[in-house]
Amino acid sequence: MYTGSLLYMNVIQPLCKKLVKYVPPWVTPNMLTCVGAMCAVLCAVFSFLGQFSKLFYPVSGFFCLMYILFDNMDGTLARETKQFSKFGKILDHFVDCTIGMVSMHFATAYPIDSNLIGFKTLSILSLAMYLPQIYES
Repeated sequence: MYTGSLLYMNVIQPLCKKLVKYVPPWVTPNMLTCVGAMCAVLCAVFSFLGQFSKLFYPVSGFFCLMYILFDNMDGTLARETKQFSKFGKILDHFVDCTIGMVSMHFATAYPIDSNLIGFKTLSILSLAMYLPQIYES
């Protein structure tokens, strides 16, 4: 995983290490990956609904943050509990790449207007965040 980001090292990683302590023992890293994927789908749905009412954008942002947290918590949980597996690594990268592609589709499928500029920026930044992971694997 690409860990050179100041945001990752100083905010996301310490937060995930604290949150993992509250995860019940029966929860596996793959479950967190799937919950994160559901959060990403909800982020895209609410972002799409934002074109009808601007009230959906904050909800979309919330689910985007939840996806980022769950995406980082799954790896942290796997390392902390030594539950890492080849399948888990493939699942995590598959979800990351799929979410990146879906984000790019949503970002380019609708006409460019001021409502989607933030979503397009987020999509491009998230794709840039996952490219180092693909080359690292």
